[in-house]
Amino acid sequence: YSEEFEGDSASGEKRYFEAHHVPLYDKRGRIAGRLLTVRDITRRKMSEIEREALIDTLDSYAHTVAHDLKNPIALVLGYSTLLKDELGTAFPSSQMYLKAIIDATNRNVRIIDDLLLFASVRKGGDIPIHHFEMRPTLNEALARVEMTAANKEMSPQIRVLTDIPDAIGFPLWVEEIWVNYLSNAIKYGGKPPRVEVGAAIEGKFVRYWVHDNGDGLSEEEQDRLFHAIGRLEKHRHIVGHGLGLTICARIAERLGGKVGVESAIDMGSTFWFTLPRHLSPNS
Repeated sequence: YSEEFEGDSASGEKRYFEAHHVPLYDKRGRIAGRLLTVRDITRRKMSEIEREALIDTLDSYAHTVAHDLKNPIALVLGYSTLLKDELGTAFPSSQMYLKAIIDATNRNVRIIDDLLLFASVRKGGDIPIHHFEMRPTLNEALARVEMTAANKEMSPQIRVLTDIPDAIGFPLWVEEIWVNYLSNAIKYGGKPPRVEVGAAIEGKFVRYWVHDNGDGLSEEEQDRLFHAIGRLEKHRHIVGHGLGLTICARIAERLGGKVGVESAIDMGSTFWFTLPRHLSPNS
C-alpha cells in the first residue's frame, strides 16, 4: 500500500513524502518483512497546492464578474424589449437592430448563468444528494426547452421512448443536464429536429440519453466536447460556447456519475449521462 505524509528537512523546511510498502514473503508464503521505499514529492505537492489555490481564485473571480455583469446586462435587455414593443411596426430597420441587441443580450445572460452555475459546481460544499423522481425533473426540462423553441418558432419533435427510472442526486443540477442536452439536440438537429429520450438500467447506475437527427460529430470533435471550455467549429458554424457541456460533466462527476457521447457523421448524436440509481430495500 501507499501513503503520503509530511515531514521536516534538516533546515526545518516542510517537505512532502510518498511511502510504498511491499510485503516480503518467506518460502512458506508467510510475511517475513517488508520493503519500504520513500520518495520526496514536495515539488509535485506544492504544484498541486498552488494549482488548487489558483483555481479557487479564478472561481471567485468568475463568480464576482458574472454577478457584476448580470445587472447591467439585464437592464439593457429590459429597456431594449420595452423600446421594441413601443415602436411596434414603425421603423422596421430599428426593429431589426433592436432584435439583434435583444438576441445578443439573451446569449450573454445565458453565458453568465452558465458561469455562475459552473462556479457553484466547482466550489462544491454540502449539497443535498438524495433519491428523487427523474420523470418530473425531465418534464420540467422539457417544458423549459419547448417554451424556448416556441419563442423561436421552431417545431421540434420530442419523444420519450422508455420509462425514466429514478436516481440519486440533486434534481436542480440534473435538470440543467437535461436542458443542455435537449437544447443542443434541437438547435443542432435536423430540419425539423427529431429528438428521442430514453434511459436504461446498468447495474447500480441508470444511463439517461438524448438522441438527435443532426449531422453527427467526428471522433476528434467528440474527444473535445467535455474536456475543454472552448468552441467547436463544424462546417463554419460554432457549436455552442462550450461551457454547457463542461458543466454537465462536472455535475455528473460531483453526483457520482459520468457523461459521454456516441456519434457518427450523418447518423446523429446520442449524448448520455449516468447517475446512481435508487435501490429499494428489496433490490
